[in-house]
Amino acid sequence: MEHKVAKRKKSKSRDSRENGPSRKGWFSFPESVQRWGTGILFLVLSLVLLFAFFEKAGIGGKLFYEAIGMLYGKAVFLFPLFFGLGALTLF
Repeated sequence: MEHKVAKRKKSKSRDSRENGPSRKGWFSFPESVQRWGTGILFLVLSLVLLFAFFEKAGIGGKLFYEAIGMLYGKAVFLFPLFFGLGALTLF
């Protein structure tokens, strides 16, 4: 005795996942532009924190450095390294 199984219909959400993500809206950039933008942001954050260590980043840098220092304590010294390495991997 042979059992027959009904075929599943493909859903629209599954089709869209197979064809890649569909982006809706007016604020979408290509992946390469997003990577470069994130890399530049990480590089700027790294430089601001590096200058803030030497008190050369101005008022905004000082506040940013103090906020990160209050959240992470002595690990704040590693943040410029992490942001710099993150920027290099995204370029």
